[in-house]
Amino acid sequence: MQFSLTGDAGESDGSESENESDGEETDEKMAAAALSIGCGSFSEPDEIEGLAHFVEHMVFMGNKKYPEENSFDVFVKNSGGSTNAHTDCEQTAYYFDVNSPHMREALDRFAQFFISPLMRKDSMQRERQAVENEYLEALPNDSHRADQLLATLARDGHPMGKFTWGNMESLSESRTGLKDDCMHARLHEFWRRYYRAPYMTLAVQADQPLDTLQQWVVDIFSAVPGCSEPRPSFASHGLPWEPSRFHRLYRIIPVKDFHQLTVTWQLPSMVKHYRTRPLNYISWLMGHEGRGSILSYLKHRMWAVSLVSGNSESGFEHNSSASCYYVTVKLTDAGLEHVPDVLAAIWAYMAMLRRIGPQQRIYDEIKDIDQWEVEVPGSALVPAMTVSLSLLAALAVLCGPLVAGQQQLAVTQRGLLRLDADGALLDWRRDQLPPWQLGHSVALIPQNNTVCWFRAPTVDLNPPGALRCALLDNFGEVWDLPVPRELPLLQITALAFDWTGQNWHFTGSQARKLWSSFVCSYEFERCVDVGPPSERHYFASAYDIPNRLLLRLIPDQDGQRRLQVAQLDGTGARDVPVEMGIAVEFAVDPVGRRLYWTEQDEDEKTMALYSVNYDGKDKQRLWERTDGGHFILNVTGGHAIVAWSPLYRNQIAVLGLKNTTETAAKTQATKIQALDQLDDLLTLALVSPEEIIPQEFWEENVEDKGVCSDCSGVCVPTMVDGAETVTCFCPEGERLLGLRCWPQHPAYAAVFGAESLQTVNLQTGEVTTLLANLTDTGRADVFWAGGEQFVLFWVDVGGLYRAEWSPAGLQGAVELLVPSTDSERVIDVAVDWSQRQLLWMSRRDDKHMVVQLSRLDGAHPRTVLTQPWSEQHLLTVHETGRTFTYRQLEPIAGAWTVQRWTMTGESASRTPIITAAADMADLVVAVSMTGDEFQDRTLWLDRTSRSVYSQPSAALELWSEDERTTLLTHPSLEHAGGLGRLVDDRLFWTDTSTGTLWSVGALKEGDEPRALAEVPGGGALRLLHPWTQPAASEPMSFRYQEESSPQDWVQSMADNMQSYEPEDFICGDVLLLHYDHELIASCQDAMLPTNCNIMLSSRTFEETGECQLTEPWFGTRYSEQEIPAAWLARWRDLSSLEGSFHVPEVNPFVARSFALVEPDVPHTSHPRRVICRPDGELFYRRDCKFNLPRAYISARLCSDLPMQSALNYAMLDLIDNMLTHQLTETLYPAMAARLNYRLESGENGFVIRVDGFSEKLPDLMSVIIDHIANFEEKVFDSDMFNMLKTEQLKAYYNWFLKPINACKDLRLKVLKQTHWMALDKHRALLSVTEDGLRQFSRAFTSRLHLQMLVQGNMTERQAVSLFESSRSCLGHQPLPPVLWPDTRVVQLPEGQTYCRAASFNTSNTNTMITNFYQWRPGTIRAACALELLMNVMEEPTFDFLRTQEQLGYHVFSLMRCVHGILGFTISVNTQADKFTPEHVDERIAAFLDYFVDKLSALTKSELDVVRDALIRNKQCADVSLEEEVNRNWAEICSGEYVFDRLDKESELLQSITLKEVRDVFKEAVTCQRRALAVQVVGSAAADLPPVGTPVTPPAECAGDSASSGSAAAEGGAQSAHALPLLLGEAASHERRYLDSVEKFKTELYLFPVTRIVE
Repeated sequence: MQFSLTGDAGESDGSESENESDGEETDEKMAAAALSIGCGSFSEPDEIEGLAHFVEHMVFMGNKKYPEENSFDVFVKNSGGSTNAHTDCEQTAYYFDVNSPHMREALDRFAQFFISPLMRKDSMQRERQAVENEYLEALPNDSHRADQLLATLARDGHPMGKFTWGNMESLSESRTGLKDDCMHARLHEFWRRYYRAPYMTLAVQADQPLDTLQQWVVDIFSAVPGCSEPRPSFASHGLPWEPSRFHRLYRIIPVKDFHQLTVTWQLPSMVKHYRTRPLNYISWLMGHEGRGSILSYLKHRMWAVSLVSGNSESGFEHNSSASCYYVTVKLTDAGLEHVPDVLAAIWAYMAMLRRIGPQQRIYDEIKDIDQWEVEVPGSALVPAMTVSLSLLAALAVLCGPLVAGQQQLAVTQRGLLRLDADGALLDWRRDQLPPWQLGHSVALIPQNNTVCWFRAPTVDLNPPGALRCALLDNFGEVWDLPVPRELPLLQITALAFDWTGQNWHFTGSQARKLWSSFVCSYEFERCVDVGPPSERHYFASAYDIPNRLLLRLIPDQDGQRRLQVAQLDGTGARDVPVEMGIAVEFAVDPVGRRLYWTEQDEDEKTMALYSVNYDGKDKQRLWERTDGGHFILNVTGGHAIVAWSPLYRNQIAVLGLKNTTETAAKTQATKIQALDQLDDLLTLALVSPEEIIPQEFWEENVEDKGVCSDCSGVCVPTMVDGAETVTCFCPEGERLLGLRCWPQHPAYAAVFGAESLQTVNLQTGEVTTLLANLTDTGRADVFWAGGEQFVLFWVDVGGLYRAEWSPAGLQGAVELLVPSTDSERVIDVAVDWSQRQLLWMSRRDDKHMVVQLSRLDGAHPRTVLTQPWSEQHLLTVHETGRTFTYRQLEPIAGAWTVQRWTMTGESASRTPIITAAADMADLVVAVSMTGDEFQDRTLWLDRTSRSVYSQPSAALELWSEDERTTLLTHPSLEHAGGLGRLVDDRLFWTDTSTGTLWSVGALKEGDEPRALAEVPGGGALRLLHPWTQPAASEPMSFRYQEESSPQDWVQSMADNMQSYEPEDFICGDVLLLHYDHELIASCQDAMLPTNCNIMLSSRTFEETGECQLTEPWFGTRYSEQEIPAAWLARWRDLSSLEGSFHVPEVNPFVARSFALVEPDVPHTSHPRRVICRPDGELFYRRDCKFNLPRAYISARLCSDLPMQSALNYAMLDLIDNMLTHQLTETLYPAMAARLNYRLESGENGFVIRVDGFSEKLPDLMSVIIDHIANFEEKVFDSDMFNMLKTEQLKAYYNWFLKPINACKDLRLKVLKQTHWMALDKHRALLSVTEDGLRQFSRAFTSRLHLQMLVQGNMTERQAVSLFESSRSCLGHQPLPPVLWPDTRVVQLPEGQTYCRAASFNTSNTNTMITNFYQWRPGTIRAACALELLMNVMEEPTFDFLRTQEQLGYHVFSLMRCVHGILGFTISVNTQADKFTPEHVDERIAAFLDYFVDKLSALTKSELDVVRDALIRNKQCADVSLEEEVNRNWAEICSGEYVFDRLDKESELLQSITLKEVRDVFKEAVTCQRRALAVQVVGSAAADLPPVGTPVTPPAECAGDSASSGSAAAEGGAQSAHALPLLLGEAASHERRYLDSVEKFKTELYLFPVTRIVE
């Protein structure tokens, strides 16, 4: 058995500083475990289909150690947790979570499933029924029905042809031929064959030390039986379907009312190709919903509303025999008529993919985005042994590419870190080293590209110490060189490898406490002790392999120490005459033949660094520290590198010595912030003797400036405010982008005169003329393509041109991208380098200014902006590109104006126009003007005043002259032709009168402009600084993924361990790790129109009568035929579609900035109401706990209109659907970049929720608000209206087809003063017109109350700005408080009221029954007492009604709070052909009688166990910011604002007595029962008696009237339906049946509006 542990690695779990402590929860999380078995339904015998699922149920029914049935369920629920299991085709998984204190016992109980389950014969019938009930619940699911139909078509004998669900028939004697005795034996036989340790993987997470968790697992699970048989594999079965049965058209009659097209391909198994995931790549493209996609093409023709493609990696779609790839299109009515054309679009898109081949650029973009989704637990992970991964920030880099050159290595107690020459973290070998591990136990072998390090043994020497080795370019390939047991080493203090002699040299201690030096062969076949042994103290020693010397400090018997130099074999030892104290670390410089050591002074407080020649001469004290701690020392290339960790302070610094004779006076320590918090560093090493830091860098930054705090190119995992992250710093002249320090390349200026284009090297002033004899040169821009290759764009009279350029001149031919015409002339161009997009401005018909956008090659142009024409336009792009902000200039009435345009997808939105009195001849949008301030600023050139001004861009929009700064005044600016700025704040401009390029430094006091170069005719200016432009996005965002729940985490880990290599357990199911062009191409080539399966589902086939075949297990009616000849003819020529599709462009929503914002207000523990006005309210809280660059924005547009009528509510739903439909293409790139948005209409208004990386969220929110505010102009379309109205009618209809939905809707219809069921909205929507919807949209946005919560990585100022801009865009009037939509609840009459209705699905036997017991208006204390009661009741409900009575698969009890009125429900999902509603109701009553006795027998100590579990659940730490945000948003939406509710509840629960709990049940059930039984009854067999008398509906079919149950679904989604109420036979005063819901409610008392706030 493999196992993975996640526990407490000994460091803080994210505690915050005192002034930022939330104080609302503990750091304790739920403990969880999951066990996956490498067998499933494929392994069951052909004659017993469903046996694997049956065994999964049976193992819960007691075991030898804990024989009670469901005892594990009882224990887990009483411990505040939950448990479940599932059976797949090749895996069976079991999982649970509990409060941490109960984890040890929970694991012991859990393990018995796999050690000694009883699986009693008398439990078999009950669990057969449980399997049957689960099958019956799945029976109406159209997805399951389609899968089973595919399974039916499989080849005989192929495991995918099995009925994997199992049911009463497949497990019956009549089907299997097995009586119960034989079936019982087969159950145990299956368990004995497959429930074996070699097939199992286990993942455990708990707040316990890792050693403790490992010991628990070993102690508890060691009794799981083993076996010698190999794990089952079905790879030899090959593809499941014969082409003759597969490549056909199947028409299906679905349960729901929809039209759906599904195309399926069968492919070889992709399980082993998880590192490439070729189907994920194809799915990303085919499932794309943006411009150029299949769905975009279909939606524009109103043929489809959604498209999903890919492989879900479920067992049926992704197993060892085959993989399936699906494309599923939800069609409109028009789409159903154009199925051949829809398929032609799919074929054409696939042909395009095959034609262009796999694109690594796209693969890398998917890879980068997916790395954001790596989910990591809050603590450490141990795969198969105690290996801590508490600093998981380096995880994705582990899978990254190797960068050649010098490599730095650091050994920590958490593993081995590898960094490249630039300090970028390349690899991290996760290896938990014991706390007694000493440093300098790493050896580098450049000759065979290997690194080895010593792993100290465990306390009992099992396993013993060993040398662990890995390839430097692949830490995933690791092997051990076991130290022989005859040499039981505990520690190694120095380690080296002699390549010439193939020997290891090391100094260490043995188990018998002797220290000595050893020489061993490479694989430790022989070892020699070269002494001298010592019992006094460990050796400080070092090996000089080039000079073949060993230097060691040997303690004498009298306690003195002497330095000794010997040959590597220990011979020729001689003492070195030098005084040495207590030396801690040794290192040697073989070139300078000097020894370096760190020594503790006699005061035991000062630690100093010394050096001396090998002969004992020239001893120097180089450096010292007085704050204690431990030191690590290494020397390379004349640089001594010292890392120290002062006691009680997690700091590490590096000391670099320019040469080996540095004196203490000239040596400065360089504190490396990146190593902060890495308090377990053991050693540092370098592969090659290159200088770690350039000499000139030390001269400029250390000698001149003293201690440099930001100067080393190093990246390491760190803890920042309790959060795990990676911190990086770069040398001078380099810039951090991703995890890399990018070297500075020369910057260039492109200068454009009337007839020429020239470039100037801004470092040397060298001028190169690229183009001469131009006719009318306009603007130009340059894009860095990597290295010293550039792409130049310029505008001439002929249009927009493109050419490749290097400093040597133009390369290759000049290409005309966009020709100018008489009607449209190109006048300006700009490059957004960060998004690799080209923008150009044109003058169209002398009337309009048009801005267009395309890829850099000019492909896929589109117009993004059209404005009235005026002279002197100028187009510029924010220099970072990341804000997608565009500005332009135009003269108006003698002044200049600035308009800022924000690009989002296809649209552009504008800020208010600013008018400036200044002559704004040119402008630059800049970042960070002073170097210590980081803000968006605008610079402009004013020729009149001969000055350059700067102003914050935000102030520019308000034109605040108070914030204007004069940067520069100079005579040459009077004739300036253009202005440019580099990131280092150097300014450049051209003087057209003299043809001079001028520059000025960083605008410091005393800086004078200087003439840099002569550029005859120089005018417009563009600068290029390529070092700000990485050629590819670096994988850094993985570290920002929010944590998943412990149960989800362990379940994922256990599954991953079944399929992936150990190094990929964490990221193997998420990350794309390896681009394989040929593999992806082979999959694309295999997906042809000639080898796919086509399934078309529609209820219209029922009318045609063509579906005469029936699938045996699910009863699906279908037909089978050849692909029609007319369809094949349509597909022969797809050339007309070639221009309709293209792969996605570079995603503009990919975040580039991941910085945490600086707080602008004090931290608060809960959201604070920042704005409270009649028109809205804003709540804000900055995240100080998770410290991720993410934010959540929630907004509700409160309105009274939806509550007024079902018609209004239905129209708001339709607006929601139209917005979603319209925004999909525009915002799909945002979704692909993991910026999420959700739109939801509700009875109180409209809710918008967005989340993701905070940099882009305001833009995303603004686009959505803008479309709501301008619904008629930007969204409404007649064709879309008609199409989506039809689809929404189907959605309502399909909703109330499911009994569980109808039951909930009906319960709330009875309880609430106003509640519009889906049935009501369906009826109302039939009458909605286009004009009516337009009028409603205007009325809705005219009067609102805007509620907003902004939480996460945003400042209060940003939140206020977003609120105000949303408010301004909507332009609504305040909603008067008297109209705010509050909901009141009726008080049920005493006794039991029955509301029974027939199911709308006349073929569905599922019956849903919910009994609601109303108690009283709530208080926090009353809610706590009720919740405690429900926790006591939960397991007995399940045991009595499901396990014993076998009423149904889903049986549960829940606390209910209906708008402040408390109560609880008991729900049973049963079958109409098995149990009548009366029988279920009687058994629920019997359970309540049983529970009275159980509650009376409940002791205080038993209640305390439940209470403690409930309190711990409330105090559990949030695992993600999303959890906290959802809780806060619920408080805002309820109007209760009790943000510390969990704290209050935890405190109150402590004092709730057993009597209070009993009184709750007594008042709600036994004394004054006010109960409502809602029963939605499925269709029973014709020979069974009716379940009630239908209520006759009025002719107008209005209100809540009824039609007969048998006719309820007639007419489908396009006809009106009434509520099919039924009257029972035994009505009385105590047992009343409703014949009219509204009439019943008019006679009842209404509770006041109730909010639970005290």
